[in-house]
Amino acid sequence: MPLDSLAAQHGGLREFRVDARIEIRNLMRSLQDSAARVHLNADNGTVYTTTVWTVDSQMETVNFAAEGDEQGLNGIVESMECVAVAYLDNVKLQFDVSQITLVRGSQSATLRSPFPQLIYRFQRRSAFRVKTGLRTGTRARVRLPHLPDVATELRLIDISLGGCALLLPHDLPKLEAGTQLQRVVIDLDPMTRLEAGLRVQHVSTLGPEAPGLRLGCAFQSLSGDAARILQRYLDQSQRQRRLMNLG
Repeated sequence: MPLDSLAAQHGGLREFRVDARIEIRNLMRSLQDSAARVHLNADNGTVYTTTVWTVDSQMETVNFAAEGDEQGLNGIVESMECVAVAYLDNVKLQFDVSQITLVRGSQSATLRSPFPQLIYRFQRRSAFRVKTGLRTGTRARVRLPHLPDVATELRLIDISLGGCALLLPHDLPKLEAGTQLQRVVIDLDPMTRLEAGLRVQHVSTLGPEAPGLRLGCAFQSLSGDAARILQRYLDQSQRQRRLMNLG
């Protein structure tokens, strides 16, 4: 998340800062206990998704799991700067990771780093998000940069008023954060379709259960009609979920 614009909106970032050592230690432990995915974003463009393997509170070091994707591991180790992003329930954590060392053991390997000096803690936006990954007919037709004349169908993972997540199969070229996708047509169900412009905000892996990359996208251009269509769809989905919970 670009912090300069956020600071301008809020008159600084003091309300989001966590710099007490005990709080940082507790957040590192929470990441470990929850097995939350941590996305390491290097300044050389490398993105590596991992989890917190161990936390050494006495030495104030954290070890991230390092399995597979040797190219990604090397990119992280060789980077000068790395920003970590993770989620604990509805809270987003963002912090710098420095002095990264790849430690190889007889059975496993880890990425070791000192505790961050500062963590930014953001409450995720409260907009209702619909997970659509298992539903039929939830697709987005996208004109990818390398195939501008062809509409490629990508699976829609989830959607909210702020944006959506798409599944990019491994057999398609990787997209980088910042990529603009114009005139994306999203089919939410046989009766609900909208068109929007998207900007790829972050790229991460989904794991073996869904081979491919997760493209977290923000809406860049959404007409008034499209916004109303999406709002109705989200409202209906939320009502359905509440009825199911009551049942």
